[in-house]
Amino acid sequence: MKINLAHEDVFKDNEISFDKNINFVFGKNGTGKSTITKLIKEQASGYDIRIFQGFEGILDANKKLNAVVLGEENTSINSQIEDKLDDIEKIKQQITTIMNTINMPENADDENFRSKYENAKTAFTSMESEIKQFKTLSAADIKNETSPQLSAPSYNVRNFASEIEKACFLQDTEISQLTSLLKSEAKKADKTKLPIIDLRAYLKDVNEILNNKVNEKVIITRLENNEDKRKFAEKGLNCHHKGDICAFCGNKIEDDTFIELESYFSADEVKIFQNRIQFMIERINQEILNTQKVDITLDQFYPEFLEKLTFIKDEIEGKLKSYSNFFLKLMSALQSKESNLFVESSMLDLEIPLDFSDLQIKFNDIVNENNKNDLLKKQNEAQEKLRYHKIKMLINKFDYIVKINELGNLEKEMNKALLDLSNEKNKIDGENGLNNQISNIQGEINNLRAQTKDEKKLALIINAKLKHFVSCELDHYENEDGKGFYRVKCLRSNTIRDITQLSTGEKNIIAFLYFIEKIGEIDENESGHQKKVIVFDDPMNSNDDTMQYIIIDELQELIKKIKSDDKFILLTHNNHFYLNVKYGRKYNEDKFIRFVSNGYKTSFKFLVKEQENFKTNYDALWNEIVFLFNENSTGPELLLNPIRRIIETYTKFNGINKNKFYESQSGAKKLFDVNSHSIDDLEADLNGKTKNDIILLMKQCFEDNNAIEHFNKHWNG
Repeated sequence: MKINLAHEDVFKDNEISFDKNINFVFGKNGTGKSTITKLIKEQASGYDIRIFQGFEGILDANKKLNAVVLGEENTSINSQIEDKLDDIEKIKQQITTIMNTINMPENADDENFRSKYENAKTAFTSMESEIKQFKTLSAADIKNETSPQLSAPSYNVRNFASEIEKACFLQDTEISQLTSLLKSEAKKADKTKLPIIDLRAYLKDVNEILNNKVNEKVIITRLENNEDKRKFAEKGLNCHHKGDICAFCGNKIEDDTFIELESYFSADEVKIFQNRIQFMIERINQEILNTQKVDITLDQFYPEFLEKLTFIKDEIEGKLKSYSNFFLKLMSALQSKESNLFVESSMLDLEIPLDFSDLQIKFNDIVNENNKNDLLKKQNEAQEKLRYHKIKMLINKFDYIVKINELGNLEKEMNKALLDLSNEKNKIDGENGLNNQISNIQGEINNLRAQTKDEKKLALIINAKLKHFVSCELDHYENEDGKGFYRVKCLRSNTIRDITQLSTGEKNIIAFLYFIEKIGEIDENESGHQKKVIVFDDPMNSNDDTMQYIIIDELQELIKKIKSDDKFILLTHNNHFYLNVKYGRKYNEDKFIRFVSNGYKTSFKFLVKEQENFKTNYDALWNEIVFLFNENSTGPELLLNPIRRIIETYTKFNGINKNKFYESQSGAKKLFDVNSHSIDDLEADLNGKTKNDIILLMKQCFEDNNAIEHFNKHWNG
């Protein structure tokens, strides 16, 4: 039970909770106990609220103790009670009808709110289990996949569920590449230098040779202007010796013929031209060999680069072939020129193949990218992509999206069925439900029955309890109208007085016992229990000292009868009474709250163990100065009165003269003894003293009286 304090200036907190059946509140006067009582009366809805605040609280408007009407009026009351009992029976029939719709029907074929909900819940749970099992089995499938490995060994159903939204299919080529990448080891590719050749210069040089010829220095008329005869003569010179028989004509070759031909073919211009042609042929042949040495090795590259690299390799090899063909044409022309040294040859008109510059850049870029490639990162990415592909296959095979949508629809149906069921239950148990209607009617019946109680019996009970404590007794009588009242009869003089003429202490104890007995009457008359809040706001005042043990006994007996849904709240400022009435109660079962004021606002201290509570009035004074010392919003002057009372108690108990107790500390008696009674000159007498100054002065007084251990035992500020 929570009480809202937001609109009350006296409290620091905005609410207070009485969440136990038994609640003890201790607070000095002025800390807001009566305010709490008022708020309980205003806010504790749904409870039968019974509040005791002394004698005046139970008098009627005519200042009479609240006696009841007897006689003929009881018949009318009984008739009203019967009508209300009929109303309760009708409501109970409504409850039975509703209960048949919210409990499972006996016939399995019948349908009601409960069966609709249970069926919807079963369908939802079944689909939910099917999806959960799919996720569990799929996670295991992925975890156990080893060719290739698709996940870490710790992969589980939570990982699978979180990756469903990332699932996507891969193309076969991607799967092949990613699988190869997972099997790859670290690779480093070598840069291949592609040919850098000025083909135009070669063509120019060759054409210059072709366009050139050897001018004859020795004239042999029979060979002039006939290239075939020149070739034939040169061949014969090379395969014959002086004195040989000519293989062609069969005649002996004369020495003069050898000398003539050797002079013709060994001229300087011929040798130089032949050497130039041969040098160019060798250069071209070397270039052809160089193009043949270019080799692009694919196994140095990661699979992800192979497709692009294969295309570039094909381009390079095609261009190398065109280079080779170009050079072969040049070589063929030069070889032909060797046989035609003495005539100009036709120049070549060849298409110049493009150079390798673009391909060199593309190839080098791939090499660089390949060599700086983070294999582990790429393999992790490849593993993820292959796993997402696998997940996509699994969820498509399971019809995951369809089943998730179906699960959502089943959940909506289940929630709707639950809402319908709850609405029916609320017709019974809701705030304005049928059970509350019964409770309200039962409360009305209890009030009516309480009016038919024989108040004479109540007076006898109270008199029996007060027999040995007061010199009067309670007397019940009826006037001519049949109305009953209480008055007081003096046992010494037998005189009759109005109850308002008793002493404060006598009135309070009679009112207290009357209140207690009325609570008992209600319990006796209840056929169905209505939860109650019973509040005692300072039930024992200063005039009740002789009666305190009756009050304590009555309260302890009442506490034993408090039911599990009732609330008992006792608020008091009396230390001795508080210590006795709570005796034997357990801190883990009951609630103990201390109200403490800093002079402006009251704060709540909730005690959870015996050690936190004071055990004597003297302990309470020490607790008070510790609180005031630690509370930032209080001034030092508030410490003076409780310190005076501590010193008075200590000196009286130990038989110490109070003046002697103060004599070693000049001004201590004036500060603690005088100013605690009057604040006329307080500011002047404090003379700038802080809280620490005051406590140190108090401590010094105890130390000077050989009682520093006593001070240290009680002071824990």
